[in-house]
Amino acid sequence: HDATNLREKLEQSEGRSNEVNNKYKEQVENLKRDVAQLKDEKHLERNKNEQLNVEIEELEAKCGLYKHNTEKNHKNFEAEVAKSKKMELEISRLNDESTRQSTLSFQLRQDLNEETEKCNPWLPIQQSDEKP
Repeated sequence: HDATNLREKLEQSEGRSNEVNNKYKEQVENLKRDVAQLKDEKHLERNKNEQLNVEIEELEAKCGLYKHNTEKNHKNFEAEVAKSKKMELEISRLNDESTRQSTLSFQLRQDLNEETEKCNPWLPIQQSDEKP
């Protein structure tokens, strides 16, 4: 009778032990699955971060190139403005010179006409339409 009781108690204890072991096994499997999922998520995050870093580097390179081109364009623009101002000064100088030459030419023609009239009063005088 005692042996039967002990056997029953032992069987009950083994049953409970198996139940507890099965619950622990289930919990371990759940934890393994959670860890695997977290590793996958971490891997995905790492890939996203690497992709974002590549995009950042590309954007930084584009910004650097844009800045370089902008500076180059600004320098070219300043050079063109300087050339333009030089040309304006040269045009102004040439206009002044042209006006001076026209005045001189008109004056010389007048002087020549006066001299011609003094020397040959019977010759017709050449009139100039040009005036300074």
